[in-house]
Amino acid sequence: MARLAPAERERLRACGDRGRLHVDGAPVDLVVDVARSLGRRTVGLLGRREVPGGLLLHPCSSVHSLGMLTDLEVAYLDRELQVLEVTRLPRWRMHLPRRRAVAVLETAVLGLTARGVRPGSVLHLEPVAAQASA
Repeated sequence: MARLAPAERERLRACGDRGRLHVDGAPVDLVVDVARSLGRRTVGLLGRREVPGGLLLHPCSSVHSLGMLTDLEVAYLDRELQVLEVTRLPRWRMHLPRRRAVAVLETAVLGLTARGVRPGSVLHLEPVAAQASA
């Protein structure tokens, strides 16, 4: 599986486990948890009735909603965190791996499209603490 570009990897590392989402350079009202470990990616959003923020899975090229209590909206991202596809993932479904995808951002339904995330959008995360002091 491909990896994130070095600059994007450093930005994610600077965020730690959580960051505020920016879409095409503009901050949006969405805090995203970052799941890097196999255990964190495996658990993902299982068992949650509500999804208040987002979850970035990396490395990841496909997701499922088996055992989920709610439908999701997912964005497949390339190595530069450019959106390849945004789609809905109903409960108890699986998506096939997406070519060129190295990360997936999951939110509640309309959590992405309502914030202007579309194919071609470039995403990045900034540390939550840095946003609070700005």
